[in-house]
Amino acid sequence: RAIKRKLLANQRRPDFPTSLWSDVISNSFVDLNRVFDFRRSAWDRYQGAVLFLYPHRTRELTDYAKDIVDTFIAVPGSPDRVILYNKRVRTRVAE
Repeated sequence: RAIKRKLLANQRRPDFPTSLWSDVISNSFVDLNRVFDFRRSAWDRYQGAVLFLYPHRTRELTDYAKDIVDTFIAVPGSPDRVILYNKRVRTRVAE
């Protein structure tokens, strides 16, 4: 809680839903649908939040973004399947 209070008091923090900061702090799954409706913008906001707290994760998130875009390309016409797969992988990794 102390980390979240300090974070929310920081005027330089990225624009990110207050209710989801706890998930970022604990490195838990973040449902991008709760961040914003437009996926790319949701990813950008999520990535900004993570990198604000964990700047050493830049390469990891860049690689992840490339992989997920490649998955959408590899499975055309099935965005729901890709999103479900992505959610399961991210949830498993966060455990």
